[in-house]
Amino acid sequence: MSSLGWAWLGEWGWTNEHPPPNTFRASFFSYTLMESERRRSEIQKHDEKSNVQCSPAELPLRKSPEDSEDVDDDVGRMNVQRHRDVILRKLVFLPGGQDREGCPIIVISPNADSTTPYEDVVSLMGLLSEMTSSLAFTVVVDARQSHAKQLKQLLRACQQALYKKLRLVLIVQPEKFLEQQKINFDLILEGYEFKAILISVHKLSKYVDVSQLPEQFGGTCVYEPSQWLENRQGISSALNDLSQMKRNAGELNNQRLEEVEKLAESLASSSRVDDEFASRQLKNGVSGLRKKEETEGKEEMIEEHAVGVHRFLDWIEGCGEKWLQSLCEVADNADEAENMVKQHELLEERSKDILEQSTQLADMATRLMVVCPHYSISLHKMREQVRHVGEHFSKRVEAQSKFAIANKSLQSKLASLTKHTDAMLEALCRPDNVKTLDEAKTQKTKIEQKTVKIQKLYEEAVENGTDAIKFLEKSTSTLPTKTLMSHIRAQLAYNCQRHQRCLELANVRKLKLQQYMQLFTSRKDCDQVIDWLQELYETLLRDYCLTDVSEEGVRNLREDRKQLEKTATSTYDYGKQLCRMSEMVSRILRTDKEKDDRSEKLEAKWEQLKNALQTNEARLAVVDSFNSTASQMVFRVNELEKQLREILTYRQKNSGVLGVERRRLRDDISELSRIASLLAAQINADHNSSVEGRQKAMRSISGKVELVETQFRRMESLVLEEEEPAASAAEDVVEKAATEPVPRPSPRPLSNVVEEDVDEAPAVIRMVPPVATRYNNSAIRLSHNESYL
Repeated sequence: MSSLGWAWLGEWGWTNEHPPPNTFRASFFSYTLMESERRRSEIQKHDEKSNVQCSPAELPLRKSPEDSEDVDDDVGRMNVQRHRDVILRKLVFLPGGQDREGCPIIVISPNADSTTPYEDVVSLMGLLSEMTSSLAFTVVVDARQSHAKQLKQLLRACQQALYKKLRLVLIVQPEKFLEQQKINFDLILEGYEFKAILISVHKLSKYVDVSQLPEQFGGTCVYEPSQWLENRQGISSALNDLSQMKRNAGELNNQRLEEVEKLAESLASSSRVDDEFASRQLKNGVSGLRKKEETEGKEEMIEEHAVGVHRFLDWIEGCGEKWLQSLCEVADNADEAENMVKQHELLEERSKDILEQSTQLADMATRLMVVCPHYSISLHKMREQVRHVGEHFSKRVEAQSKFAIANKSLQSKLASLTKHTDAMLEALCRPDNVKTLDEAKTQKTKIEQKTVKIQKLYEEAVENGTDAIKFLEKSTSTLPTKTLMSHIRAQLAYNCQRHQRCLELANVRKLKLQQYMQLFTSRKDCDQVIDWLQELYETLLRDYCLTDVSEEGVRNLREDRKQLEKTATSTYDYGKQLCRMSEMVSRILRTDKEKDDRSEKLEAKWEQLKNALQTNEARLAVVDSFNSTASQMVFRVNELEKQLREILTYRQKNSGVLGVERRRLRDDISELSRIASLLAAQINADHNSSVEGRQKAMRSISGKVELVETQFRRMESLVLEEEEPAASAAEDVVEKAATEPVPRPSPRPLSNVVEEDVDEAPAVIRMVPPVATRYNNSAIRLSHNESYL
């Protein structure tokens, strides 16, 4: 006996080392065995004395000829249904009558075109022969419409189906003489083992009474195939129910038994042979069942109960315990956990049956305590122990099934975590293959998504493992919790290490991808800076042209150009920072072997833009100096005109008045005109500006030169008005100065103008203050006291 059996037996004071000489099980089974042997011996002695076959009521477990039909009743009913068409055509039927010797009659009425198989005829005749208790039959064959060959097959079928039960065959002879002779010849030639008589229809009454013959032979016995089939179906159903009640242990269906009894009484009132036999079968079956129910002894109940308890305990202590112990472990993978859950489902179904069986055994023990009061103490202890063992086993199975389900969930999460972790580690161990910024962003996004998913799976696995451990802590009485909890903790610790290692590698890869993104972004921004410098250069050439040469226009253009220069400088500084950052990240990523010419391109663009800015500033300075010089020339002309008026007013003579200053001023005006022409030509050569803008600037320059020349001519006209008519040479000079523009002598340095010596100094010292521009640009040097452009 196993440890589980001794555990509950120990409550009665019995141990494995000191078992009782006669346990309650032995004492409980002993009387049942003795009673069984005694009952068998009494039955055997009774059979020997009577030397007759017991009836079903006396010995329900034995078969008699009258109740042999109910054993294979399902088969018989199936055969009746199978031969339904043959019965409805009246090929072979049992009309229910008897011959004058009391033997049942079987009628065979074939047609000339009948195609019924030979096997069906044999089967149907055998079936009809079993519907009566008689051991001899008389067969009437209607051969009036059949030929000799067909009759020969029918007689063979009769011999095969009935064999020794066939007493007599009456063949109703055909009307044709030739057919009669063929039949006689076949009967003589074949040598059948039964007696066959060829007879006419009107002579059948010699062997069978007219009241027992069917109507087709001139008798009065009524036979309806459909009604007969319906009656046989009811009889078969009743016999089947009785057989089922006999096989099933339990209470009888009294309502059905009453219906069967009514059916047996109605069949007993019939004059048909088969109905009388069926009535006796039904009555014997009903009486046998009722007697069996009444005579079922107390010893049989106790014996059955003892056998049930014995099997119940043997299964729990043996197969059940081994099965349960074989499943009490932690699975190492999801497939094994799934298989264990299925095994626990089967075991749980079996435990439900065991619990139900223990309940049934306990209820039976309760009933037996009432019937057998001298076994009440043993039955009471047996009942309580059966309940306790069944409930304890069911609780263990239930707890172990719940743990198997929790373990399945845990193993599925761990398997999914392992799968994703392995895929993540494999992806992280691959070499870098990042070429663009989009690839770096895509890889980083994928790693982040995988990391989030792995973290979620890990948290779910830890949660499932924690729940399983908590469940084990509550199930210490039914499960080996220490071993199971240590196994689960070891699995969680191993997966925790793999999870941490995977996260560390993922963080390293994300940092590297972030550096790649920084590298690609800095390079992209550097390219953008180069494009911006190119755009600033094109904007400088396109929008900062000398279309307005006025002082305010030049001032506004210079301010805008300074803003552009400031923007370009900040952009260039930003580009240098990006280049330095790109070089530093390349060294970190060890991709500095790849040639990167962005720094060189940036410097080249900056030099180009810086040269353009300097050129633009130089042009603005020239224009500004030109404007300042023109304004200074106007001022000098006005001052000289004032001096000239004063001299002419006080000295009353005009020859040689301020001649040196006038010649010097004339030469400076001529040089200013030449410079204006050069500046206009330079502006006209700049095709980055529009034609209208260039023409406007050229007109503005020409207008300033004309203004100076006009002022100078007006001053010279003062001297000409005060002089008397002089020589023609002087008049020509004055007229030429008044009517023509200032002549442009051959180019010479403005600083080489030689001052002429005069006999006497001017009465008023010339004080011409220098004209300064807005941006401190010197004016064009037109004398010793003034500056160059």
